[in-house]
Amino acid sequence: SLISPLVALLTAAMTQKRQRVGDLVANTVVVDTRIINKSKYDAYTVIPQSYQPRYPKAKTLSRQDAVLIKDLLRMEMGPVRDSLIQKLFEKVCKTYQIHTNDPPRRFLFTLVKDYNYYLLNEK
Repeated sequence: SLISPLVALLTAAMTQKRQRVGDLVANTVVVDTRIINKSKYDAYTVIPQSYQPRYPKAKTLSRQDAVLIKDLLRMEMGPVRDSLIQKLFEKVCKTYQIHTNDPPRRFLFTLVKDYNYYLLNEK
């Protein structure tokens, strides 16, 4: 009786569909129907407590835009990424009506940090 749970666990770990012995015999499969809920903290980056945001309009940035910016900044594509960063910089500045003298990459990085600052300091 102590070996049965161990056999079931090992069988589930070894089969492609993670089936237990009983599932194999009955020809059944357990389906996970949980909905994966993406957290609003997808764009989260570590921010020092003393951080002061530079772009107040980062409050209005959508989560999707913040995640897109963060993902683009992480990409390693050389000139292709640089071109995409320039286009995204122009689009974000136009959409959110932000004027800056910062270089595109620095601006986008700071904007995501500001977004996270406001997100984590909501009251």
